[in-house]
Amino acid sequence: MSNNNIVFIHLFNNFSGSPRVLSQVIDIALKKFDHVELITNQSSGFLNKSNCKKIIIPYKRYNSKIFTLMSFLNYQIRLFIKILSYRNRNYKIYINTTMPLAAAVAGKIIGKQIIFHWHETSMSNLQNMIIRFIVKHTSSINIYVSEYLKNAKEIESIQSIVIYNSLSRNFVQKAIEEPYKLNKKINVLMVSSLRKFKGIDKLIDISNKCLVNDNIVFELVVDSTKREIKNYFNNTTIPSNLKIHESTSDIHQFYKNANILLNLTNRKMRVETFGMTVLEAMAYSIPSIVPTVGGPTELIKNEVNGYQIDSNDTNEIARVILNLESNKFKLQNMSTSSKNMLNKFDFKYFEEKINHVFDILL
Repeated sequence: MSNNNIVFIHLFNNFSGSPRVLSQVIDIALKKFDHVELITNQSSGFLNKSNCKKIIIPYKRYNSKIFTLMSFLNYQIRLFIKILSYRNRNYKIYINTTMPLAAAVAGKIIGKQIIFHWHETSMSNLQNMIIRFIVKHTSSINIYVSEYLKNAKEIESIQSIVIYNSLSRNFVQKAIEEPYKLNKKINVLMVSSLRKFKGIDKLIDISNKCLVNDNIVFELVVDSTKREIKNYFNNTTIPSNLKIHESTSDIHQFYKNANILLNLTNRKMRVETFGMTVLEAMAYSIPSIVPTVGGPTELIKNEVNGYQIDSNDTNEIARVILNLESNKFKLQNMSTSSKNMLNKFDFKYFEEKINHVFDILL
C-alpha cells in the first residue's frame, strides 16, 4: 500500500476560480504524493484536465431551488458513504471550498487528516454556524485565499495559513505574448458568474451611462450557457455598447483585447474574498476597478494599478471609465503598475506554500 495518498473533493466543477486553483494544487500534489484522487461532479470545468483518478458523484444546479437542494443533499449523502470507504486506506482529505461538509464529517469518523481550502464566505448566519462547527471539529489545517477571509473566518484552535491564488505558468506565458494595446476604442471587460450579487445589473447601468462616448465598449463573459443567458436577461434591455458571451475555457481571447477590468460584486449582498479575474487581468497588464472591501483590495492599490470604488456607485465608476478614455497616458501608467504587481502572486510562492501545508501533514 502507498504511504502518502490524498483525495481532493470539490462540489461543482466549472470554469470559475476555485476549481481553477484546485487544478493547480492537484498538479503540485502529483509530484508529492504516491496516489492522488479527485471527487467532483459531472459538469465541465477546469478539473476535467486534472491528471489523476476521478470519481464522479452527480450534482446539478437547477432553476428550481428545491431541485438544487435535493441534488445537493443527494451529493452529500453519497460523498459521506464514499469517504467512509477510505477507512482502511492511508489518505489525506483535501476539501476545496467549505461546501462538501459531508467529507469532513466522514473523514473525522474514520480518523483522517483534513485540509479545508476556504474560497468563500457563507451566505447566511445559519450556514456560517454549521460550517464553523463542522470545520472546528474536523479540520487539521485551514487555507485562506486572502487576509480578509482569514480575518473574517479564522478558527483560532486550528492552524491556518493565507495562500494567495496564483496563475499557472502557462497562463502567464500566454499573457506575456499579448502586450497591452491601447486602440481607439477602450474595451471594458467583466468576467463573472451569472448571479445578481456579482453586479450584473450594475454593469448594465454603467454601460448605459457610457453610451455618451462611442469609443468605450463593454464585454461580459459569464460562466453560463446561451439559454441561461437568454433567460436571465429576458426582461432586460441590453445597451448597444455591451456584448455578452457564454462560458468558455479560452478566456485569453477576451483579456488580450481588454483595457479595463470590472469586478462589481455588491458588498451589500456578498464580499469578494479574492478576485481571480483581477489577477488574470494583472497578467495582461490590465488595471481593474474593484469594490472597496474584501480580497480585491489586496490586489489593487487605489489609483496605482486600478481603483477601489463601491459597485453601487455606478456614477463614479462610469465617470472614471470616461476619464480614462480621455487620458490614455494615465491608463498606460496603470497598466505598467498592474503588471509589476503580479510578482507578488507568482506561482512559485503558491507552490512553496502548498508544499509547506503538505509537509505539515506528511
